[in-house]
Amino acid sequence: MRALSSYDIAKLIAKMIPFEPVERVLDELTRSKEIFREMNPSEIKVGKLDEIEPYEEARGIFVDGSNVVSERRGAGIAIFSVASLLFSIRGSDLTFESKYLLTPDLCFLFLVPRFYVGTRANTIMRGLENIVAAYMAEKNENIDFVMMDGSFASVLLSPKWGIQHLYSDFYLVLRESIGDKSVDIDKKVIDICEKISIATMEALNDIFKENDPKAIARRFVEKYVESIAKIYDSVLDSCDIPDSVRIPLMNFVTMFFETNFSMMALKRLMEIAGKKDIFLMWLNKEPESRTLTKKSPNK
Repeated sequence: MRALSSYDIAKLIAKMIPFEPVERVLDELTRSKEIFREMNPSEIKVGKLDEIEPYEEARGIFVDGSNVVSERRGAGIAIFSVASLLFSIRGSDLTFESKYLLTPDLCFLFLVPRFYVGTRANTIMRGLENIVAAYMAEKNENIDFVMMDGSFASVLLSPKWGIQHLYSDFYLVLRESIGDKSVDIDKKVIDICEKISIATMEALNDIFKENDPKAIARRFVEKYVESIAKIYDSVLDSCDIPDSVRIPLMNFVTMFFETNFSMMALKRLMEIAGKKDIFLMWLNKEPESRTLTKKSPNK
């Protein structure tokens, strides 16, 4: 019996697409399940949730966030929300236990300067999701898993994707603006980046000094502009920055701060998960992540 090809699977799925009665769709699902079992008996198992025999009760946390952005003349306006739900699961039975919410009235932010507003809002939202997930995992006992939206591959690669162009712009403009060829540009950039890193960590350590997500979110929103200004000023106070470089520098500093906010939240979540032996899962529905998986040598 030959293995199913992508074309075979596509034909099976096409038969399930609507414009048919619900009963017909369910019949096709059942029939497709049997075809999968016959063609791939040792490689794949397909079943319905209510067919799973209860093994033991599991407790899982499900986290998802959302954001809405609007671009205005001088800034982007972003509103965030995060919901975290704790369920006990036994087979197909789910029992709701508790919730934790970050609501838009608390998570309202002006993104300045105005650039990459959508990308930056998504980065901040992931950070808020991570701090809520970390809090729920630490607060509750006997948690087996945390389910996050997105993919772990994208989570790890998105910091580079987001900030790489801003760093390149800053580097190129700085190099072009310095006429003295004896100046070691690479060393100067390293010195600037070290100043940015130190000031950023100081700002984030202050924001993350509490564990409660609402307190962290409130401090992030309240200190957002102040933190970016301090990081930016720390470079201007110690390095000679030409006027033409200041806008690229400000853009880089801003996104560096936002990205590291998200990464520090992820670090907290992973540390708690490791300490309490909690399995972290990302539910992937992102097309770029599927591309990464296809290209991976370790599928």
